[in-house]
Parts: sequence; structure tokens; C-alpha cells
Amino acid sequence: MDQKRSIKEIVDEYSNVSRVSKCLGISRPSTYRYMERYDNGEVDKIPKDVLNFFNTVCVHVPESSLRSYFTEKYNDYLDEVDKKKAGEPVPKDIAETIDRLGMTVDDIDERINNALEVKARMDELGYSPERSCVKKVERDLQNLQYTRDLIEKWEEEKKFWPITEGDMHWYASTGVFYSDYERYTQDSLEYKPGMKNNFKCCKLNNKDGYSFVFDGCCDDDEVELVIEANVIPGQFATVGKFKTEPNQRFIMVPKFFDPAYAYAFQYRAIRIHNGERMNEIRGMFN
Repeated sequence: MDQKRSIKEIVDEYSNVSRVSKCLGISRPSTYRYMERYDNGEVDKIPKDVLNFFNTVCVHVPESSLRSYFTEKYNDYLDEVDKKKAGEPVPKDIAETIDRLGMTVDDIDERINNALEVKARMDELGYSPERSCVKKVERDLQNLQYTRDLIEKWEEEKKFWPITEGDMHWYASTGVFYSDYERYTQDSLEYKPGMKNNFKCCKLNNKDGYSFVFDGCCDDDEVELVIEANVIPGQFATVGKFKTEPNQRFIMVPKFFDPAYAYAFQYRAIRIHNGERMNEIRGMFN
């Protein structure tokens, strides 16, 4: 094998480990492990599809074409992701099971890596593809990959919401107090360009109630939505509280009051970082 440069050097220069891992359908730790084995000549301990990919980029593709090759492979991966997103939604019973068991992509990746290790060991020992134990591992890998795809798709679906009516009217915080916010428009950006990165909130109507969408949050931020009713002139009482899930940027609020009385209800969207209240945006339902 005429290999002049290590696979790690090539990946680092023309792509990155994260993209290559996605193209290969394995975790980053596994990619690092297989690259190390490849550079050490332990090719018999690398899954066949991964080995073929490494041989292609290290031996068969001219260096002048490597960047284009990596880009093409990553675009193919993105096309597959788009196809999955455009397909049928995850069945409700499966989605409920995923949430109930707290299953994550990382959990399944760990199981896939273990199965790949077993498969590589079987290949190393020269097991025939027709042996029942080999077929079982291959079936397990197929089932695990299918499960991973469902979890990944469900995690993506939870980031979006069904919108049936309503305008996208955003409000952005401009300070730390509830009164420090204003309508977020192109005009407001001209005299306050910093608003682009500020905490923002948008309320929309949908067939089942209301959708509150948030932007300008850090990954570990939490948003608390407080619904209040004007029970006494000038005084509001809390009638409901909702919080975002980790990395979620929207909250669905059921329709629990007659729209005719929307003028008597207000909301407060509060951005919380490490337990500390950072910004607050208020608005009415009417």
C-alpha cells in the first residue's frame, strides 16, 4: 500500500473528524481509534467500509482532489439527512418510548461501537460471513442504526412546531429588566445592531393554543414562560408556568382560556443561565 501521509494528517487538512464520522456513521472516538489503527498498519482490526474509505483517501484520490472528495462525501451525507427529515414523522408510540427511556444518540453510538468491535474481532479471526454469530452481529448493527436514525429524527422533530396562523412578530430584550425590550425589526437593527444577538421571543397562534419561539439563547440556557391573568385591575396572578427542555427553543401552550378574554392575559418569557435570571420579555395575548 503506497501510503505517504497518515490518514489523520489528511483528514485534519482537508476535512475534520466530526464530518468524517458522520459520513461513516460512527462516533468520533471510533474514528480516532480506527485512524490510529490504520496509521499503525492494523488494517485487520478496522471494519471493511471504514477501511475502504481510508484506502480511497490515502491511496486512490490525488491530493489535489482530496478537498473536493471530502466535500462531495459530506454533501451526500447531508442529502441523506434531508431525505430523513422529509419523510414520515416518528410514530407517536416510538417517540414516547424514546422519551420515557431517556434514549440518546450517544447511548446508541456506544452500543454500535461495541458491536463494531465484536465484528472486527470476528473478521480478524476469519469467521465466515455465513456463521450464525456473524449474521446476528450484522442484524444487531442494522437494528441499532435504525434505532439511532429514529432517535436522531425525533430529536430534530422536537426542535420544530406546527404553525397554522399568525405573523412572525419578534420582540428582543435590550437590557436586564422586563421593560427593556422592543419590537425586533430591520429598522430597529439600524440604530441598535446589537439586538441581533439578544434574547428574543415570538408568540404564534396554532390550532391547539399558542407556540412561543425563542432565539438568542446559549445551549445551556433555560427559558421559563409564565402565564398571568389580570384578576384585579392592575394586578396579575400566575395561572401557568412552562419551561423549555434542554436545547429546546420553543414552548407549546394549550388553549386554556377563551380567546374572547385574551386581553386579560399576559406572558413573561424569562431567560435563565446557570440558575440566574438574565432577561425578561413581557407581552399580551391579544
